[in-house]
Amino acid sequence: MKLRISGDSLRLRLSPDEIARLAEQGRVVDAIHIGSADLSALAYELISSADHRAVDVELSAGQISVYVPGAEVDDWTGTDRVGIEATVANSTDGLRVLLEKDWKCVTLRSDEDEAHLYPHPSSGEHE
Repeated sequence: MKLRISGDSLRLRLSPDEIARLAEQGRVVDAIHIGSADLSALAYELISSADHRAVDVELSAGQISVYVPGAEVDDWTGTDRVGIEATVANSTDGLRVLLEKDWKCVTLRSDEDEAHLYPHPSSGEHE
């Protein structure tokens, strides 16, 4: 799962395996380890939640948790729907949240293995 943060925007991109895990287990977790201390990591997770009626985001103890209503997760993971977009209230003008199925790049990059990603729609490649 890729995490992109820019200002008040949070974007998660999931591979087909991660989409399948979210559909089956209701949760996908990843982390970035910064420095050598055990507690120097930022964890992030995407959770299918029966308790939430809208997308919600929480930050606690070095972990970002993104909650999505279960019915919306089912629709996203079980169809060709590309993503989920929401704005979550925060202390400014709102946090823009974008969840996407991760596509291969149109231009191949030699330093990245994209074999496990969704085919880009303009590539003519099929899943």
